[in-house]
Amino acid sequence: MGSSTTWIDIETSCGNAFLVDHGALHRLKQELPSLAVEHTGLVLFWGDEKGLLTRSLYQDKFPPRRGYQRSSPGMRIYHKAQAAGKSQLLLAAYPDSERIPNWSGDLSSDNTCKRYPLSWSGPINTIVQQAFRKLLAPFSDVICFVAQDLTDITRIAREITDWAHAITDSTKTSWIAESAGPTALIACKGDLSGLCASSHFTEVLGQYCIAGPSPQECIRKIFGHIEFAQIGTTSLEFQSFKELLDRAVVDVHRARSDLHMLFSFDNFVRIFEKACQHFTQRIEQPFDAIQASRVFNSQASTNGFLQHIPSFLTYAKTKDSLANFAIPVIASALVNDSYIYGRHTFMPGATFRSLYEECCIEAFHLIASSANIRLGILIDLMKTEYHRFSSEVEGSSFNPQTFHSQLLASFSSEWKNIYSTVTCFFCLKKRPEYSLPCNHALCEGCIRHLASQNIPTIYTMHSCMLCAETFNCSYQLKPPTAGVRILTLDGGGIRGIIELEILALLQRRLNISLPIRETFDLIVGTSAGGLIALGLCANKWSVEQCTEVFEELSTRAFQPHKFGNIPILGKASNYLMSLFTDSFYDTAEFEKALHRAYGSRQPFGLCGTARVAVTTTSSASYPYLMTNYNGIGLRRTECGYAITRPENASTETTVYEASNESNSARCTSAAPWLVFSRERRYHKPKALHSVFFQDGGVKHNNPAKLALRESRVLWPLSSEPDLLISVGAGYRVSDDREGAAGGFISRLIRSWMQSMDGQLIWQELHNQLKPDQSHRYHRPSIPFIGTEPTLDDVGKMADLKLETRAFMESSSTLDQIALSLLSSLFYF
Repeated sequence: MGSSTTWIDIETSCGNAFLVDHGALHRLKQELPSLAVEHTGLVLFWGDEKGLLTRSLYQDKFPPRRGYQRSSPGMRIYHKAQAAGKSQLLLAAYPDSERIPNWSGDLSSDNTCKRYPLSWSGPINTIVQQAFRKLLAPFSDVICFVAQDLTDITRIAREITDWAHAITDSTKTSWIAESAGPTALIACKGDLSGLCASSHFTEVLGQYCIAGPSPQECIRKIFGHIEFAQIGTTSLEFQSFKELLDRAVVDVHRARSDLHMLFSFDNFVRIFEKACQHFTQRIEQPFDAIQASRVFNSQASTNGFLQHIPSFLTYAKTKDSLANFAIPVIASALVNDSYIYGRHTFMPGATFRSLYEECCIEAFHLIASSANIRLGILIDLMKTEYHRFSSEVEGSSFNPQTFHSQLLASFSSEWKNIYSTVTCFFCLKKRPEYSLPCNHALCEGCIRHLASQNIPTIYTMHSCMLCAETFNCSYQLKPPTAGVRILTLDGGGIRGIIELEILALLQRRLNISLPIRETFDLIVGTSAGGLIALGLCANKWSVEQCTEVFEELSTRAFQPHKFGNIPILGKASNYLMSLFTDSFYDTAEFEKALHRAYGSRQPFGLCGTARVAVTTTSSASYPYLMTNYNGIGLRRTECGYAITRPENASTETTVYEASNESNSARCTSAAPWLVFSRERRYHKPKALHSVFFQDGGVKHNNPAKLALRESRVLWPLSSEPDLLISVGAGYRVSDDREGAAGGFISRLIRSWMQSMDGQLIWQELHNQLKPDQSHRYHRPSIPFIGTEPTLDDVGKMADLKLETRAFMESSSTLDQIALSLLSSLFYF
C-alpha cells in the first residue's frame, strides 16, 4: 500500500518548539481513493524494542524524510488495510527518542505538511511525553509497551501512575469514555513471562498508589483494559501474539462503536488535525472532539440558536404550548443541526452537552422566569426530547431533515397563527430571506435544502413544511461562485427620469432578453431612485413601464394644495398653506397615485434575483433602510443607519399600503425643501412603527456607500463587488466664483444642497478605492451647464430625456458598463 512515512515530529529551532505534521495521513488518503474506510485503528508502540517489533509485525521500512535532519523525538507511522466484513485501516506508530532534533527543513513546498508552534514551553522530553499522553494515546486502540525485564515493568508502572495522577476532572480528555479507553498490552520479551510481569506490575503499582487512587482506578483513568503477553521466539508464538494484538483492536472497536467513538479514516484525519492545533495552543484545556468535528459551523450555529430560540419561545404563550410544541420543535431543530453529512455522529448525550446545553440554558432563562417554571425542568425536558428524537432518527430510514420536516408538519394548526420575518422557523438559527405565499419565511440555506432544483440557481418550493399549504413558488438564488453586482440610484425628484433613460440605454446596449433587474444582485435607491428600484424589483416592471409610471407620478406628486392658490396673495398663498399642512404640495393626491401604482404587495423575500433597499430618514434625521431582505452577516452596532423590520410578517412594510399604514415608496419620497432658512417638506413625513420617515436624500442622496456596506451583510465572503454602477440624476458643473456670492442664507442653502450632491459623494468614494479596484466602479450621469432643474420642475422632464440620450450617445461610458456587466454574468 505504499511506503511508511514520518508522521509527527517535535522539532526545535532557536529555542522554540514546533509540532510538525508531515502529512502522512493526507498522503495515505490519496492512496486510498477507492477504499471506503469505515473504521480506523491506531496501535501505538512504546519501549526500547518497539521499532524492531513494529517492523516484525507489519514488515515495512522507515525511509528518512528528505529535507530535514532525521532525529527525534518524533512519531513515525506504519499503515496497512485489513478487510474483516467492513473495510478497516490499521495505523501503527512508534516514537523514536534517541536525539533531540534541530530544525533544518523547509515545508513550504509541501502543502500536506503543517508546522504548529507551541504556545507553551517545557523541556523537550516533557513535550514528547505530553504529545504521547494527550495527543496520541486518546486516538489509540492499543498501546503496546515493550519490556525485556522487571526493570522495564517497574518503569512502565511508574509511567502509568504518573500519567494517572496528572489526570484531573479539568484535564481529562472529554471525548474518550473510560469504558472505551485504549487497551494496554505489555509485550514481554526474552525470559520475562507474562505471569511474572503481571505480578510485578501489580506490586509496583500498589506501591506508587499508596497515597492516591487505587491501582484499578489508575488504570481505568487511562485504559479500558490491560493485558500481558509474551513474545516468543518461534514464528508460531509470534503469530499468536499478533493475533492477540488484532483481537485487542477489535474489542476496543466494538466498545467504541457502541459509544459512537469509532471514526472513519476521513473523520480520523480531520479530528486529529484539530487535536494537533489544540495540543500546541490550549493544552491546559480538555480537547473536545465533538466541537472539533464541526469547527467550521459550531460557533455559528450556537450564536444563531442563542439569537433565534428566545425569539421563537415568545410564541409559546402557555405552559402546555411550551412543553408540547416549542420544546419538541427546538429539540428536533437541534437534532437536525447535529447531523452533518460526512461528519462523525457522536452519542446524543455527549453531543447535547458539548454543543447545545449551555445555549439552551441561556435561551430558556427568560422564559423560565416569565412562565414561573424552574430552568432545570425545561432543560431536562429538552434533553429528553433530544435523546428521543436522536434515537428515532438513528433507528429509522429517514434522514434528520426529513424527520424534522415531518415533526414540524405535525404542528400545522399551530403554525397557521405564527409568522416571523426575523427567525427562520425551520432551522431556528438564521434570519429568513425568502417569503412563501403563505407568509411563512425561510432562510436561504433552508430553501436550498428543502426546494427541488430542476434548473441551476432556480429552486422551487411546492408546499410549506409548517402550515402544509400547497403552491408552486420558484426562487432564483445567487450561485456561491458568482460575483456581486450592485446598482444604486440617486435621489433627485423629477430628475429621476435621467436615471430611467440611462437604464433604458444600457438595456439596449446589453442586447439580451434578460430584464435589467436580473443582471444585478443588489439594487439600492433614494427618493426617486427608491421609487425606480421598487418598481423594477418589487413590481417587476420593465424600464419602459417604470418610465411611464414615474412620469405620471411626477405630475401627481407636485400638485399644489386645493386651497393654496389665493389670488390676492399670489404665490405666497402656497407657502402659507405649507406652514399649516407641513408640506408644499398636496400629499393626499400623491398618496392616491402611489397606491394605484405600487399596490399593497409586501416586498420582503421576493422571488427575484435582486435584493432591493430604499433609503429614508427619520424626522430626527437618522438614516434608515427599508429592505426586502435580512442578510446573513452582521451589521455593526454603530454602522450609522438602522433597518426597519417588524417581527411579524403580517405587519411587514408594503410597497404601498393605503390609509394610515406604512409604505416604502411613500417614506422614501417625502422630500424636504428650504424656505425662509427653515426646513419644510415637499410632502409630509410618513409614520412607520411609531417613527416618522421622510426622504432618504436628506442623508444619503447617493446610496453607493450604503450599498457597499449592505453587500457585505448579504454576502460576507465576498470582499469586493464584481461591479458597482452608481446611476446619477445629473450634476451641476460648479463655478468656484459662486462660493462667496449671495448672502448668508444663500450660502447656507448651497452648503446644505452640496451635502446631498450625489456626484461629490461619488468622488469621495472613488478616491478611496485602490488602483486595481476602480475599473469595477462606474458612474453614468449627465452634467448641467448653468442652472440645474429643480426637483419639482415637471415641465423639464422631456428635455432631460433628450439631453440624457444625446450625452450618453456621445460617450463610451455605457459601452464600458455593458461589457463589464455582460462579463460578470459568467462564473465558474
